[in-house]
Amino acid sequence: MSARTRYLAAALDLMAADGFNGTSMRDIARAAETSLSNLYNHFASKSDVLVALLRDANDDLLRRIRAELDTAGPSATERMAAAVRAYVTFSGECQTAAVLSLSEFRYLRGEGREAVVQARDTTESIFRGVIADGVGTGEFRTPYPDGATRAIVSICAAVPTWYRPDGPLSLSELADVHVRYVLAMLEAATVTAQQPASTAMPA
Repeated sequence: MSARTRYLAAALDLMAADGFNGTSMRDIARAAETSLSNLYNHFASKSDVLVALLRDANDDLLRRIRAELDTAGPSATERMAAAVRAYVTFSGECQTAAVLSLSEFRYLRGEGREAVVQARDTTESIFRGVIADGVGTGEFRTPYPDGATRAIVSICAAVPTWYRPDGPLSLSELADVHVRYVLAMLEAATVTAQQPASTAMPA
């Protein structure tokens, strides 16, 4: 494990437990078993640490979505289903980083904030492009593609705030449920998601 990876892992645990304001650079250095000067050699400020955490999380999400799209079928419906499953799976498997991305983003300012916004816009643009393709081919009949894009990204991003690994649905089943939500929202001509055995949602 590289020093950078070790420092960010320590920061992720601390900020998830105590928040951005409740975590200091000294706390991170202590948890990572390094000196404060070594930490500052990698990150100029606590904000830079948070930017790195959020950028890394979004980069991981993008890799997962793109990998699923590479193996998905050619239709917009199949590609949308693949993208949604990738997003929901990321939200469950990387729950701590995903929650941090939602809760602590508000503390970023300036160039750091803009960098994270641009990364998130890239993710959203993938969904926007698939929806545009589906509307163009007639697979999706929604008259509100822009609103649908924002809503789809929002419901996928919200999963880690309530998901429980011991809940009534497995992560795979939960992804299937969200595919059904999304395709219904898009007024898809054909719903390709398989109905899970149980559709009970956690309270």
